[in-house]
Amino acid sequence: MQLELSEALGPDGEDFLKWAVEGLKAYAKYGYIPEENRFRPMWAEGTDLTGYVFPRTGSYGQEGKVLESKKADEKFLFTYARAYRLSKDKEIGEMVGSIMKGLQLGDPGSFSTGSSDLNFDTDNSNPNTLFAMLELNRAMDDPNYLQLAAIIGDNILNRSFHKGFFLQDKEQNNAEFDAIEPLALLSLEAALLGKPELVPTYSGGRNGLSLKTE
Repeated sequence: MQLELSEALGPDGEDFLKWAVEGLKAYAKYGYIPEENRFRPMWAEGTDLTGYVFPRTGSYGQEGKVLESKKADEKFLFTYARAYRLSKDKEIGEMVGSIMKGLQLGDPGSFSTGSSDLNFDTDNSNPNTLFAMLELNRAMDDPNYLQLAAIIGDNILNRSFHKGFFLQDKEQNNAEFDAIEPLALLSLEAALLGKPELVPTYSGGRNGLSLKTE
């Protein structure tokens, strides 16, 4: 939301961009495990909580739960990709590359030179990945990212569009009202038309309402 506000407010939102980038860089520096593409669980002041066992049941889990590192997944990729588009920060760009490699999306190479070796054979069908590729296409004006976004869009359709609804997979019977797959595909179409402003900005949230398809 800080990144979205920074873009919407223009010069008046510079602090939002600064704070978001500083936080993402700090999390990358102290929490990221690049060889595993994972983030450590941490206190805000940097204490590593990996292996911590919950002594009692509470808001964050059941008694006996052990905290473990978390995969740097597609939503992290989307967040760092948007931060890169808005900031062009070198360290943020390096994180984008590391997460992409960790998700088997290929090697974006150096953003400064525009060289890349993307995985156009990916079976990734996560809408956040598509949003991330659209962010990088806008940041780099590189058609390779738009091509990869289109491939991911095809994967999304093959995985999720069944019975006239967007589902998690063809075995599911519940369709979520706030599924982000349709917005991702509309955003892709708008980008292909060169008119990304036609589609509302994706902010990363959802509410989980659903209906039965049968």
